Amino acid sequence: RETRELCVLGKKNGWRAELQALVERAVHFQEGEPDAHSAEIWIAPYVDDGELVAVLGTRVRTNDAPGHERPAVLRSHALQILGQLAVAFVSVTEPDWIRGILRRTVRATVQKPVVLDAPDGLDFGAANDNPMGAFEMAMDLSNGVDASPIFRVIEELETLSRSSRFVFSPMGVRFVGRGPDHGLAPHQGRARTMHIEIPTFADERLFHGNEVLPPLQRLLARLGGRPHWGQRIYLSAHELRALWPAAEIEAMRKVVQERDPAGLFANELLDEMLGIT
Repeated sequence: RETRELCVLGKKNGWRAELQALVERAVHFQEGEPDAHSAEIWIAPYVDDGELVAVLGTRVRTNDAPGHERPAVLRSHALQILGQLAVAFVSVTEPDWIRGILRRTVRATVQKPVVLDAPDGLDFGAANDNPMGAFEMAMDLSNGVDASPIFRVIEELETLSRSSRFVFSPMGVRFVGRGPDHGLAPHQGRARTMHIEIPTFADERLFHGNEVLPPLQRLLARLGGRPHWGQRIYLSAHELRALWPAAEIEAMRKVVQERDPAGLFANELLDEMLGIT
């Protein structure tokens, strides 16, 4: 059973305090709710009039019969195309309008509880044919739930907006439990991680993602975040090496040289990170 709840943050105690409480609520649900599957937060990452718009999505396992559907904005390919055309127009004419568009987009995903078959639960909607660029960073929450990395991203996005540089998609936050003891997974050696995903459209002529995403990823790396290996990585080999224990990097180097001696899966960044010449 999937639910998406609208959360307008900042009306009472300031958006930072209320976002911290929302992140704590999501973690408490995922770790403490019987039959919990997952919790996630989608954020329109621009503060206007002191308010931040977010949606808390929660899922629980259930034997109830499937019924109802997700909101049309999540299902309709035509609506996605119209949205992409609108965003492209805004990026050229009035980039600052994206702030309001993202708030409306997040609001449009709100839904009452919907029961889905398991395969449908893994189907996140109509395919997005527009090329996207995104990175995801895993932040260590082993010592407590701390939403401050999200605050820092939102503050940096506000700084970038003064140069008419924006992201054109909501920001996603999800949570992962204890990671493996060894290897180079983003959550390796950590009791709990918060994964912050920042997507935007990939057309550099219109959306300038390579001016927006790299400083945000480096900001989160300085806070101890580790990258998702399947998304964009703007960090250098030196920056990557600083994010895992040296012993784990050396162990992975040995595994790679043993299992892939011909370098079939190699690339320059990983070879430099692992010290393979």
